[in-house]
Amino acid sequence: MTSILSGKWVFDSNIFIYFLDQSSPFFEQSKTLFAEIISGKIKAYCGQQNIIEVERILIQRYKRKISETIPKMKILIKEFSFWVLTPFPYTIKTFHSLVPSIKPGGDFFDYYLAATMLDNGIDRIFTVNTKDFSNIKEIEAVNPFV
Repeated sequence: MTSILSGKWVFDSNIFIYFLDQSSPFFEQSKTLFAEIISGKIKAYCGQQNIIEVERILIQRYKRKISETIPKMKILIKEFSFWVLTPFPYTIKTFHSLVPSIKPGGDFFDYYLAATMLDNGIDRIFTVNTKDFSNIKEIEAVNPFV
């Protein structure tokens, strides 16, 4: 991990999934990334949307039990001292200012996450899907595994 990657970063949902899935091809790299949080080099953030999406994926795709998934996410957020971003009442206005840049097939939920990030003063996100944020000039999306 280079020093340019230090500072405040939002962790996209896919980064959490790779960290929680030991069979993932990115599992070891995600462990290294999460270690950067513990070392204090990275100040970790996630959106409420990310928590919900990770829980949905674990329950629906991975067939994990709700009774295990939700407590596991709570522990993960707490142990790694993630700051949880929440939208503000005006985040919908920020979202609507970003919507015109959505390309066909773009994910509205990624744009809402970007709006939430911007309204919380965070403009960088770790994600494997950097293309999802490529049309949002205010956001720097970095794949930490390349």
